[in-house]
Amino acid sequence: LIGDKNINDYTKADVRLFLDHLAERQVGTASNRARPISQGTLQSYVSGISSPFNFAVGRGWVTDGNPALGMRIEDWRDAPSAREVPKRRRFSVDELNAIFQHPWFSGCHSKSKSYRPGDVLLNDMRYWAPVVAIYTGARAAELGGLMLEEIHLKDDAPHILFRCNKYRNTKFELERHVPILDALLRLGFADYVERIRESGADRLFPDWKLPIKDAIDDTFYNWANAKWIRAFNRTVIPAVLPEIAASETRSPVVFHSFRGAFKFMLLGHGNPHLANAVIGHSQDDLDKAYIGNVAP
Repeated sequence: LIGDKNINDYTKADVRLFLDHLAERQVGTASNRARPISQGTLQSYVSGISSPFNFAVGRGWVTDGNPALGMRIEDWRDAPSAREVPKRRRFSVDELNAIFQHPWFSGCHSKSKSYRPGDVLLNDMRYWAPVVAIYTGARAAELGGLMLEEIHLKDDAPHILFRCNKYRNTKFELERHVPILDALLRLGFADYVERIRESGADRLFPDWKLPIKDAIDDTFYNWANAKWIRAFNRTVIPAVLPEIAASETRSPVVFHSFRGAFKFMLLGHGNPHLANAVIGHSQDDLDKAYIGNVAP
């Protein structure tokens, strides 16, 4: 758009042209929710180009200062309304009960017609990934790249060891133990794991197809952008929670809301230090000194 220039030749006019171009873009066209690129996304682009300019200023490669400084994003895009971009939150108990009445979990017409009610019980990723999410609080990326060797069912304390592997990283490259609850085992989780082992797959959800690799770093996969997760967010949730997830607005609850619901359950037992460790949220120095990594 701007051309290949020496870094010292970029001007504020170039940055303004860049923002003019971005402000004309739309997102959500594939899901019939076309809307202008948001103020927050515009800001992220400006921040992304401002950092290397600051570095160049510090090295003396740019003599006229950072051309991205002082840009008022609100001159290109107003702040979104709460209706357009509601604050994300956890699922409530009533909402969870409604979700698990959907045909993906209660019985569908067939594997290919999974949105219609029927007598066919799914036994694939569409059923198990949300169920494992609500009972472990795992992130989508952690589940998509979860390897069978990280699932320890025969230990005295059955658990999942989330850690970096060849399919995905973990946040801050940390590893953590998450207990496998009895409720998950009662649903037949162990039988599902054994069936996948016998198939020769190395991931828990082999039907969770590998998404396109990130354009910047091809080491990690964008599991949270999988087609089936988009279907869950845009079709399953609105079908059972139409009053809060109408198709014309962005929903405050998505697949990631399982994570918040699980942590809320842990907090109900009165130990926030343990809850942060199990869920993998940032811990302060007291947390780290108090419990460190939770042992299985």
